[in-house]
Amino acid sequence: VRGAVRAPLVPGDDGVFGSSAGSSGGGYYLLDAASGEIRWSQSLAAGIIAPAASEKGRVVFADTEGTVFAVDPATGILRWRTKLFEPVSAGLLLVDGNVMAATEESLLYRLDAETGKISGRAALPRGVSTPPVGLDGIVYIGTVRRGFSAFRGAEEGGKDAFIPLPGEHV
Repeated sequence: VRGAVRAPLVPGDDGVFGSSAGSSGGGYYLLDAASGEIRWSQSLAAGIIAPAASEKGRVVFADTEGTVFAVDPATGILRWRTKLFEPVSAGLLLVDGNVMAATEESLLYRLDAETGKISGRAALPRGVSTPPVGLDGIVYIGTVRRGFSAFRGAEEGGKDAFIPLPGEHV
């Protein structure tokens, strides 16, 4: 593949998604689960730095320039792309029809998984150290200095996208 593989491989429905980054760019690809052959690959001018996220026929990636994008998992063809204000550092999560992206500036963005439109963001404590993890509609993320933070989506549209759970840090 083009560039070095630095992000973890992510299982898909019947394959494994991977990504790479290097000084001359990078790309993303799907490995066949049975044979290990590359089913499809796409090259990019920017490298991929965050682990991909895959769920129920969806796959999303983030590049070194702060762009989050979704591709068709069967073909690798781009579905949408959204430019954030800083690169994704900790990783991506697909949960409840949303893409959660934790950035270098300790922000947690929520994007609509169908369109890529940003639907909210929340400030995280500095030093995000883990990819976001979702369980029962709650997003958990670890930080270097302050342990874990947990968030749930706001009930009312148009208001703050995330509300820290009582006690905020668990």
